[in-house]
Amino acid sequence: MKVARVGLVIALPWLAAAECNKSSTANRYGTLELSWIVRLDGEPAVCHQLGGSDVVVIATWDETMESFEASFPCDSGDGQIDDLPEGPYHVAIKLMSGTSVLRELPPIGTSIEKEATTDLGTFTFDFVVDSEVSVRFHVDHGEPGGPNCVAAPGGPNPNEQRIYLYESGNFVCIDLPLAIDADTFDTCGAPAPCIERTVDQRIQLPAAGDYVLRAEVYGQSGNLCFQSESLAFTANAGETELTILAPLVEGCLTDQSTGSPSK
Repeated sequence: MKVARVGLVIALPWLAAAECNKSSTANRYGTLELSWIVRLDGEPAVCHQLGGSDVVVIATWDETMESFEASFPCDSGDGQIDDLPEGPYHVAIKLMSGTSVLRELPPIGTSIEKEATTDLGTFTFDFVVDSEVSVRFHVDHGEPGGPNCVAAPGGPNPNEQRIYLYESGNFVCIDLPLAIDADTFDTCGAPAPCIERTVDQRIQLPAAGDYVLRAEVYGQSGNLCFQSESLAFTANAGETELTILAPLVEGCLTDQSTGSPSK
């Protein structure tokens, strides 16, 4: 009995010390928060217009050089990292397009205090449309050498065109104005009428770089009739000229008089 009693007396202070240590360690952690906006030519923009997908925040603890990284959807506009040890930090902020870095801000020095939230404030990712970087293209489908938008009896009846623009390596379309004659559509699949192969189609690009264009043409009944492969190209200063070939999609053939799928 005496041994048991002594053991109990020794164990209790040890447990109390452990609880105290645990509490004191937990109290050493704080939170980092920040927000951001995206602008195009000084005007508010949405991330997908510029191919932005995520904002990555990397907080590096100066005492140990340990890094704490978090990724937030770009369109959310803000983010928060919890459970950071107290102390001085340097914070890197990157706007990503898939795995590519679109914009990276200079590292920011700050401090994390225990049981407190450090607000870094609001950051701006600025983009400027370079008027000297553009792409001009024609979409070519239908019979070789013939018109795009005239249906032959029993053949495809082209009715609607859709254009998609991507940054190379990223599957989020870049939503930019697509100029066709005096009309404007967009590069994320906005329906346009059937466009003849001789008509210029132009896109003003946000910057020089590697891009991908894809064209789809639908028939009167709404089924996909012509579809190009993804055409990769490099846009440099000035205007890049392209031709997009869109072959016939199997199963598209329609009756010219009704626009219904052929039997």
